[in-house]
Parts: sequence; structure tokens; C-alpha cells
Amino acid sequence: MTRLVRPTLPPEVRKETPALSVMPKNRDLSQDETLINWSNDRVARNIGETRRKACVAAVDAGEVSP
Repeated sequence: MTRLVRPTLPPEVRKETPALSVMPKNRDLSQDETLINWSNDRVARNIGETRRKACVAAVDAGEVSP
């Protein structure tokens, strides 16, 4: 008998990763803006990676061996 098991993903992995900082088109960034934007983008990337790992772990936990 075959039984289909569907994994349930945690709500956290369904959240969209925050967008990266917008770059000005008519000027260069100041040193402070560069640091702040880089930091914000780095945090957003790390949050997205954490969510991705959680998603993979949830799907792997739902696998059933025959």
C-alpha cells in the first residue's frame, strides 16, 4: 500500500525575502549610505537563507521511505 504524505511548511518560509536597497540614479552613495545599505542587504540575504534552509529541512522531514 502506498501512502502519500504532504509536508507542511512553516509559515516563516512563505514570507518574501526583503528587497535589496535601491541605488540612487543621479549620484554616488555617501560612505554612510554605502555602509547602511550594505548592512541592510546583508541582513535581508541572511534572513532569506535561513528561511530557505528551514524550507528544505521541512520538506526533507516529510519524505517517506518506501
